[in-house]
Amino acid sequence: DRTVRSVRKQFCTGNLDNALYDAPRSGSPPRFTPRQQHQVVALACTDPPEGRVRWTLELLCKHAVTRGFVASVSKSEVSLWLKEHDMKPWRKKLGAFPRYPLNR
Repeated sequence: DRTVRSVRKQFCTGNLDNALYDAPRSGSPPRFTPRQQHQVVALACTDPPEGRVRWTLELLCKHAVTRGFVASVSKSEVSLWLKEHDMKPWRKKLGAFPRYPLNR
């Protein structure tokens, strides 16, 4: 807990760096292994389920759980993993189409 009193005490003892900067923290452990993340990203690269045109975040979450990659995962987590790989499987790929027909 950083209070004015603790910062002042650090400063007065001559430890200016400790007074100004927090010590590095380990943070919470990651919920998912890199392998689990890669499995879900690889799933997004496959064809979507029958009857679907593309993967949605919800579908990816459901299939990742069904296939046993993860026990549970949120759409926002999957979205972050895909964003790291610059992937957006729910978007339709747009090609280059001429504005006007070529045959006039």
